[in-house]
Amino acid sequence: MVKHKCLILWGEDDGIISSKLAYRLHQELPDAILRQVRQCGHIPHVEKPREAAKHVLEFLARNTSDKSDQSPSEPSDKSDQSPSEPSVVVNR
Repeated sequence: MVKHKCLILWGEDDGIISSKLAYRLHQELPDAILRQVRQCGHIPHVEKPREAAKHVLEFLARNTSDKSDQSPSEPSDKSDQSPSEPSVVVNR
C-alpha cells in the first residue's frame, strides 16, 4: 500500500483506460488527489502539458509547504518509504 500523498492525473477522455479505474484507484489510495484533465485522452502530460504541469505544481506546493519548518540538514524519517512507491503518480 502506498503511504504517501499522491496525485492521480487522468485524461477525462481516456479511451485506453476507463475513468472508472481512476475513481477506484482514488478510493484505494487514502491520501490521493484525483485531477482529471478536460478534453484529454490517455497522456495528459503530452496532450495538455500546461494543464498537467499546473496540477503537478499545485500538488507539490500544497504538499511540501507542511515540511517548510524542517531544515534541509535535518534527517527525515523515511524508514517506511519504499523507493518503488512514487509520491506523484502520472498516468502515462
